[in-house]
Amino acid sequence: MRHLFVLLLITLFCCSHTNQKIEVPSDFYFRINNGSTDNYNSKTGLLRRCGLDKSFGINLTDSEKKEIYNLYRSIDFQNIPREFEIDWNDSAVVTLIMPSFITSIEICEKDSCRKVNLNLINLDNPIKDKPKALEYMKLYDRIWQIIRGKEEYKNIPESDCIFI
Repeated sequence: MRHLFVLLLITLFCCSHTNQKIEVPSDFYFRINNGSTDNYNSKTGLLRRCGLDKSFGINLTDSEKKEIYNLYRSIDFQNIPREFEIDWNDSAVVTLIMPSFITSIEICEKDSCRKVNLNLINLDNPIKDKPKALEYMKLYDRIWQIIRGKEEYKNIPESDCIFI
């Protein structure tokens, strides 16, 4: 009886430590905008670039979508503030960057979409909810890293937009 109990405990311990296989829901997609020249929609697989009159196809692989989805879940994107603000009560120096662009990620899943904006590119500034801003940037940077690594992206003509 004691051996059976030990075997049961071992089985429960082993089963509780197996990795859960997280599937990307079929209705999961995102839109990401760098605030200046590029915006991408994973649902359509199209990237639009400022100043160019056409869209460019960039399709993500299933493993890339899964990586983005897992990162989205791990940072708890649904609970990140929709916008971030400077903490003007902090005594630290605020550095402004001009021109400043509002970056955004909008993620849709289960008939619901959530969009988060960040226009404070200098994350050394005193920002309210700074840990969450850093989590947002982790997802934002990784998505663009994947997109910019695609051969299709590398073949897109440069934007002719000028920002002053």
